[in-house]
Amino acid sequence: MKIKTGDKVKFLNDVGGGTVTKIVDKKNILVLNEYNFEVPVAISEVIVSQEESSYTQVSETVEQEDLTPTEHIEKENIFYPETETVDDNNDVKVYFAFVPTQADNIVNSDFDTYLINDSNYHIMYNYITNKDGHYFGTDAGVLEANTKLSLESFKRENLNDLPEFIFQFIIYKKGSCELFSPIQQSITVKPTKFYKENSFKENDFFEENSLIFNLLDKSAIQEELDKLSQKDFKKIIREKESGNKRPRIASKRENKIVASAITEVDLHINALLDSNKGLSNTEMLEVQLNEFRTKLEEAIKNKTKKIVFIHGVGNGVLKTKLRNELSTKYKKLRFQDASFKEYGFGATMVFIK
Repeated sequence: MKIKTGDKVKFLNDVGGGTVTKIVDKKNILVLNEYNFEVPVAISEVIVSQEESSYTQVSETVEQEDLTPTEHIEKENIFYPETETVDDNNDVKVYFAFVPTQADNIVNSDFDTYLINDSNYHIMYNYITNKDGHYFGTDAGVLEANTKLSLESFKRENLNDLPEFIFQFIIYKKGSCELFSPIQQSITVKPTKFYKENSFKENDFFEENSLIFNLLDKSAIQEELDKLSQKDFKKIIREKESGNKRPRIASKRENKIVASAITEVDLHINALLDSNKGLSNTEMLEVQLNEFRTKLEEAIKNKTKKIVFIHGVGNGVLKTKLRNELSTKYKKLRFQDASFKEYGFGATMVFIK
């Protein structure tokens, strides 16, 4: 039996079917399914429906092999695509990019967005937007190793009303690999960035200068894992100290004392508040900075030798604000990046004495 583009087909090993949009080769086709997604399917796994096709393109045909029930059918695995690896590119790096459609007139240009996988790992991704607490699933799939994927486009007039962008990742590859927990990263892009040409940098992924955000790298993954373990540890400590006391609702301001000479302060918003619902990014930043100021003054008063502020990597706003205050208001205090082994790039150590 011959299969051609435009044929209606049904899946033999799954529910549903769709329309053949492309003949990939003698064994594989692309099918536009009922959810409007184009999926690769082995020809041996479909049967032509008797319904008349409404798809008009019929330029490609391929003959469907007759298979007996006992014949072995090799199933194509879309989760392990055949891709080329790059030497020494096993650190996971994922980027979110805004690329101008008018490279010579960036300040008046519309923008296309891309998700970039710059590593030898495959990434199962889920792309979600959040506008005023309303979440919208926009795209999902497998981003192959060392590839980039077009997500959506934004008109210049809509840049002042961009949503929060949320990405969920499962990182994997076939064969020898590292084990990663599922990751969720979110980013809010300030509209002012689109009005400054120096926001757009030369890069390895596009010919155009682009606005590129580092969503994930190895240190960020480790930070997420460390954050979870720190949170669990603090929860156990609080439970032991509070006994059967009724848990507080509004605040979680206790911070772990590592040693009498070193105090550790977690500035992640979920370590300071039970809920940040209804708070803007500016309000959450002010909560974090107030905690920083309070704990620093306490450390100075108590003559603590060292204090570590865990601010995370993120987009660097909290870290920048924190260090600006140290440089301007606490000029006598010395500070530096805390231990990379313990905190990655996500903490600052301040020397009080």
